[in-house]
Formats: sequence, structure tokens, C-alpha cells
Amino acid sequence: MNDPDVTASQIRTIQILGSIAIIASPVSLVYGGVVLSLIALICALVAWSKINALQGQEDVSEQVLGTLRRQVRVGLIVSVGTLVVNGVFVAMTLSTVIPLLQEGNYDELYRMFGMAPDAAGDLSGNASEPANVSVWDR
Repeated sequence: MNDPDVTASQIRTIQILGSIAIIASPVSLVYGGVVLSLIALICALVAWSKINALQGQEDVSEQVLGTLRRQVRVGLIVSVGTLVVNGVFVAMTLSTVIPLLQEGNYDELYRMFGMAPDAAGDLSGNASEPANVSVWDR
């Protein structure tokens, strides 16, 4: 029989890792991309392995393990899904970005990502509009 404090600490760790996987995965679609969704997947896999390690212990109820399993399963599914979506986005974007980088066509790159120099001033810092014009007024 294991120490109850150690078991409670392991359960808390599994809950935290599962929560990180569930929260970080959708966030990776907006910010972080493939790296953040990969981190979420790793957290979910570590949590899953910790659940398997707890499974044979007598002082952990099946109800608690079932709840943890369900949380981590959701984290695994969501993180794999967002990793696939982010990977597809990177593959689609790279097929356009690499030729532009090889040609040195940086103006088209800026326009593609919504950072066109002609909208906010050229790269030398000379603004094409007065400095007091808000982004919202354009």
C-alpha cells in the first residue's frame, strides 16, 4: 500500500496535465501552432502513463481513475486533432512561403500575412499616413 499523500499528489499531477492538454490544444489554433499542440499532446500522454501506473494500487478507487481517464482521453483527442489541423496549416503555408523566401519577394509575404508595408508605412520607417491615424480609421 502506498502513502496516501503520494497518491493524492499523483492524482493532482494527472489532473493538471489533463487540464493543460485540454486548454492548450484549442489555444494552439490561435497562438503557438504546432509547438503548443505538441506540448499538449505530450502532457496528455504523460498523464495517461501516470494513470496506468496508478491502476494497480489499492488505495485509488475505480471511480477516480475513471474520471481521470475520461479527462485525459478528451485531452488526447483534442490535442491530436489540433496537432493535425496545425500540421495541415503549416504544410499549406510552407508551400507558399518557401518560394517567396527563395525569390526574395518580401512585399508579397507581408501582404499574405496582413503586414503589408504600404498599410503601415514602408520598412524604412517612413509612414505613408500621418502618425496620429488609428488602425481603426483605415
